[in-house]
Amino acid sequence: MTRYRSCAILVVLLVACVTVRVQADPLRLVVACSQAAEVTFRFTIQNVSAASSAVVIGAIFGNPKIYLPYRLELTVKRAGVSDKMLTYVPPPGTRIGGRVDPWLIFLPPDASYSAPVPARNFRLRPNQAMKPFSVPEVDAVLLDGPADIQLRLTTREMGRTNSDVQGLSLTQLWVGTLTSDWIQFPAGCHLDR
Repeated sequence: MTRYRSCAILVVLLVACVTVRVQADPLRLVVACSQAAEVTFRFTIQNVSAASSAVVIGAIFGNPKIYLPYRLELTVKRAGVSDKMLTYVPPPGTRIGGRVDPWLIFLPPDASYSAPVPARNFRLRPNQAMKPFSVPEVDAVLLDGPADIQLRLTTREMGRTNSDVQGLSLTQLWVGTLTSDWIQFPAGCHLDR
């Protein structure tokens, strides 16, 4: 009888341990679009939780400061054709060198952080030799009639830090992939004048 009670208690404990409450992500990604001289996407990271959060979204290179998202992808969906995945890359001719720091963002509850990314910096393949997204040969990916677009941003761990900012490595980070809702292009794009 004692053996059966021990097994029953063990089963109850295992069930209790396996029943883990899954929380929603504390952060939310929003994408907006504008057209002026060129199409620009603006991504916004919003803290939708009641607690503060920190996230590394990329790297800051050298001097002058160049901010590059770690992994930023744009999906273009259009009826009748397969979805196209575009990856954000540094602008052509960008010289990356010197000091490298994490692009770290601290977000108190209800705070947000926003940054623009020109459409011309997205590529069908993340290859510098490829022609940019906004040239006529590749315009069909986005500009060939209405499309739905979605942005995905993958964050990362802190990684190695420079000696003068090693304390940042103690920061508790949210790490994962944020995906925006779909927006319509060009209908969801406002015209900057």
